Formats: sequence, structure tokens, C-alpha cells
Amino acid sequence: MNRLATPVERAQQAEEVQQQYEKKVPAYMKPQEIALSSTKSLKQRETTEMGRLIEMLTASGEGTVIQVGETGVLFIQLDRQGILTEESQVELVRPRPPARVDDERVGFDEESLGTARIFKLIRDKALARMARNAKGIAKPGDKIYAADRKTKRLVVASFTYNNDLTEFSISLQEKLITALVNRGLKVVERSQLEKVIIEQKLSYSGLIDLNSAQQVGKLLGAVGMLLGTITDEGNAVAVNARLVEVETADILTAAEVELAKTPLVAQGLGKVIRASGVQP
Repeated sequence: MNRLATPVERAQQAEEVQQQYEKKVPAYMKPQEIALSSTKSLKQRETTEMGRLIEMLTASGEGTVIQVGETGVLFIQLDRQGILTEESQVELVRPRPPARVDDERVGFDEESLGTARIFKLIRDKALARMARNAKGIAKPGDKIYAADRKTKRLVVASFTYNNDLTEFSISLQEKLITALVNRGLKVVERSQLEKVIIEQKLSYSGLIDLNSAQQVGKLLGAVGMLLGTITDEGNAVAVNARLVEVETADILTAAEVELAKTPLVAQGLGKVIRASGVQP
């Protein structure tokens, strides 16, 4: 069965094609666009992988009502928790029969029932209560979606490489912040994070400890904190990330992507900004 090539394999294939071309074509005939095109292609792949990482970590939560208790408590099966936490507000909707034109299904419609608030999360289950101004009464089969995703305030820590903070760590942190902001999420400025780390006499490598991360997140008024590490895998670097709920220090979601180890990436990894255990 055929499989899709990994980003690293695609990068290697592109490099091999370029090398074969350079062997066949005289130097005076080699257009400079080849190198530019190759660099541009790798950057596009990196952007795609970064987007995939953010999507896996911050996908909006959704689920299905499986039972309604006598007191009105909603028992919810979560299809995807995403960044839902206790006290998250969710939108409750009722799926309607699919819209049809001449017996052809052209789309789906949903009836909004109002909002509910989650008060308990247990693995892939949740308990919630309907808001007082709800438009209807919930019943099994109704769907819930995250309603307050854009009000979440997150902290993005610098990912460490061999417990050190490198130039690539800072670059990766800035890209993650930009990607999250572009998705409509509120993100704490890196300068504010550094200020708290200094005040608490911590180091970036110390944030790997969930208790320390929880402490910093609370001081910054965040509900979630994005932590991670960078691992050298030869021709690629693996970026491992996890989203931690500040209130409980529980890991909500985790994801990993591979980025091609380009000369620029290798150079960034080699430049240590701050060694392990050293404060900003």
C-alpha cells in the first residue's frame, strides 16, 4: 500500500533532484531561481507543519449530549476536547434533517438552543448546565461546540533543545504565537512571560515541570500554557508540544510534528541563547 512521503523525505527528494540537475547543467546555465525555489518550498512545508501542530493542539472542542439528568444536568460525550476546560462555555445546537433540492442533499442545518457551561471534565466525558436564557430543552443527540474559544488566554513557552534555549527556540515560539493569534486566540506577550520567570527565579527548562508551569500560568492570568521540546533526529527535528490547563496542571492535548533540518534550522539549534538552568 502506498504511503505519503514525510516532510523530511520530500525535502531529501527535492535536494537529490537539485543535485542531479547541477551535475548535468554547466555552471553558467544554472539559474539562481533553483536555490530560491528550494528554500521557498521548505519554508512552505514548515508553515504547513506548524499550522497542523496548532490545529491539533487548539482544535475547538465538540461533543454530543448522551443523557439529560432530572435536574437538567447534561451528560456529554466529547468527540474532541480541544481546549475545553471546566467553566468553558459551549454552544448547544440540535441537528435538523439535511436540506434537499430535488432529492439531492445540499447541506445541513442546526437549531441553536442557547449556551451551557461545563462544570466537570472526566476524561472524554463532561457535565454541563444550560444557561437560564436557553431557548429550548436539551435532549440526547444534541451537539455542543466550544463557544468561548476566542476569550482563552494562553502562554507559549520557549521550547527547549537539550534543555537549552536556542535561537531556533525563540523563532519557533514567535511562529507559534503568530499562528495562535491568527486563529483568534489571546496570547501573553513573551516579554511578560520572561518577567514572571525572572521574578520567580525560574528557568525555561524548569517550565517542563508542570507545577512550575502552573505557577507561571496563574501569575499571568492564563487558562492554558503551551510547553514543548525540540529533538534532533538527524535530517529532521521533532517538535513535541502539549497544552496544559493552568488550573489543574492537567495535559489537555499533545502533538508532534517533524520539520526538515535545513541549514538555517541547524544554525539556530547551534546558537544557545541560554544554557540549561540559567535564568533569563
